[in-house]
Amino acid sequence: MKKVLIVILILAIASGGVVSALYTKVWNPEWNPFKLSPEEVLSEMTDKMEDLNSFHADVNLAVGGASFNLSGVQGNLDLGLDLSLDVDKEDIENMKSKGNVDVSLKAEGISVTGSLGLIGIGNELYLKLDTIPNIGAYSLIFNQLKGQWIKIDQETLDGLSNSYISTEGLSNMNEQKEMEKELIDLFTGRKFYEVKEELKSESISGEMTYHYLVSLDKEEIKMVIPEMIDIIGKYSEVSEGETEKAKEELPDMIDEFFEKMGDFDAEVWIGQKDYYLYKMEIDKEIDFSEFGNSAPDGTLSFSLGMVLSEFDKDFVIEPPQDYRNFQEIMSEIMMNLFMQPEMNM
Repeated sequence: MKKVLIVILILAIASGGVVSALYTKVWNPEWNPFKLSPEEVLSEMTDKMEDLNSFHADVNLAVGGASFNLSGVQGNLDLGLDLSLDVDKEDIENMKSKGNVDVSLKAEGISVTGSLGLIGIGNELYLKLDTIPNIGAYSLIFNQLKGQWIKIDQETLDGLSNSYISTEGLSNMNEQKEMEKELIDLFTGRKFYEVKEELKSESISGEMTYHYLVSLDKEEIKMVIPEMIDIIGKYSEVSEGETEKAKEELPDMIDEFFEKMGDFDAEVWIGQKDYYLYKMEIDKEIDFSEFGNSAPDGTLSFSLGMVLSEFDKDFVIEPPQDYRNFQEIMSEIMMNLFMQPEMNM
């Protein structure tokens, strides 16, 4: 009897350990009875990413055009962008970021590369040209800016908006900001995607992840359109009749758009223990022949990859001590352009 009790005790302890391992996701096989549904995992991920104070992001964007013809420019097109960024969003009203960007462009007879550093502090953005693209005689002008931090703030952006962007129909910039806030509130918390397929779990940065194929939810997008149009109409000089007409027409336009473009899918990798988003990939090819004679010729491929890491790490992000204002830089560039007439030939 004593031996039987010992065996039962050992089995009970072992069973408790197995249950604990399954429940805490230390051991998380596909048949785990405590495993959340894909929808629950995505919901957990959304909440965890909103509560996250900081993270590092590595983003790769590639755009390629085959047999492309746009406004008389023909041939193949390859655009690449690599972004490495530390993000601190503990103070959501004063978000901070710091990183660098590498850009490359190849087209018929054109090959341009460049890199720049960037720092964002709230509404202030600082840019530094680390590598100047080879753009012929214009490179001489931009070479003078190499290694210098350039500040772009809200005052600069407001000036550009007033100079080059029509704001007719908006009473003032404050109303525009109020409209943007209402739109953000409208979109926050909504699920614009649905799970298409649960894929095999993978290890990303040493963490086991849930792996899903998700797709934009066309019907959810159509449901939010009436409220979106009402918000825009409230802050613009658009008649009630035009607003109602837009509400009626846009859903059909979205159906037609998705019919021509196809589904918008993405693969996501979500941590099994912490529910952070570790990776996302989007690949899409567009055949412009589906859009009629007014569209460019050829096809366009789009690829976006993003890997997140260093969650809730303390980043030191401060504005540069030495910088020049954007307006000053633009005045200098324009003066140099006018002083070199051969560039304007």
